[in-house]
Amino acid sequence: MGYSYDMSGHLVCDVCGHAGGVRKRRCPYGYCKPTAICPACWEKPEIKKMMSKEKHQDCKAYAEKWEKTKQRESEILQSGAFVRCSALNHKTYGVHVIFRNKDGQEIGKYMSKDTYHAYPYGEPFTVEDYAKVGELIDAPNNFDVAAA
Repeated sequence: MGYSYDMSGHLVCDVCGHAGGVRKRRCPYGYCKPTAICPACWEKPEIKKMMSKEKHQDCKAYAEKWEKTKQRESEILQSGAFVRCSALNHKTYGVHVIFRNKDGQEIGKYMSKDTYHAYPYGEPFTVEDYAKVGELIDAPNNFDVAAA
C-alpha cells in the first residue's frame, strides 16, 4: 500500500494520521517498506520498539538474501545475458515473458506455463535458462493486453 498525503501534499503519519514533519523511517536492515512516522509518534516507546532490530530480526536474513540475489543478477547482466523482468498470461501461448539486458534492451518470448513456472519468482533467470526447460517462441518486446 502507498503513503497518504494531505490536501497540501504533506506526508501523513501511518500511526496517528498527523500531517507535516513526517518522515519515512526504514527498518534497521532496510528490508521493509519505510513507515511514515511523525516526530510525536517517533518518541513513543511502543513505536521505537516496533521499529527495533528485535522486531525486525527476520528482515536481516531477507535483506541479505535480497542483496545476494541482486548481486547474482548484476553478474548475469554484466555477462551480456537478458534477464526475466516481467510476464503476462497469454491466451494462445501460455505466458509472454519479457527479458531485459544491462543496456535496457528488451526481447520477448512465448512459453508454456509449465516452462515459465520451472523457476521461482524474484530471482534472475535468463532466456537460456528457460530454453533448457521448454520451447521458446520469439515474441514482441511489449505486451498485447488484448491477448492476455
